[in-house]
Amino acid sequence: MSAAFDTTTLLIAIAPAERVNTSVGGVIIPDAKARVDHLIATLEKSKQRLIIPVPALAEALVSVDPTVGGRFVERMSKTSSVFLAPFDVLEAMEASAMAAEALRGGDKRGGATGDYQKVKVDRQIVAIAKFHGASVIYSNDKDVRTLGKREGITVIGVEELPLPAKLVQPPLLERMNGDDK
Repeated sequence: MSAAFDTTTLLIAIAPAERVNTSVGGVIIPDAKARVDHLIATLEKSKQRLIIPVPALAEALVSVDPTVGGRFVERMSKTSSVFLAPFDVLEAMEASAMAAEALRGGDKRGGATGDYQKVKVDRQIVAIAKFHGASVIYSNDKDVRTLGKREGITVIGVEELPLPAKLVQPPLLERMNGDDK
């Protein structure tokens, strides 16, 4: 089983918490960075393969300091459970099949609502995830959600991720004193 990260989730993983827009529909996602860090730790612990589509990585790296981005890419390149997945010939064939299906349905965007260039990049990201066997994409992008669902991939937003146990439970001393009411 594999999972993929889209730009929105990658940005939270890479960038300092104060530099990332962690809201959905104007509503702030509480503890977004802790949720994504916990997800990464959980994926690593379960030895689940994490697919990072290179187009999503490129979008995320634009928004961070090059040194921070470089360290992240170096770390991910050395992690055996992470696959930096390019958009190559076979992935292009997958994306073109998705686009052809959308055209046959009379909507070149396939239900997505962004401008067409954005939709094409989102389609590439979904095609890479699908081609490499991702059963889930972690993303808060509504077009990735639409395109992913259309391809039978579950899309999970950051706000849906569980918090690490240490943020869910009050400190032990407070629980022992009954201060967690």
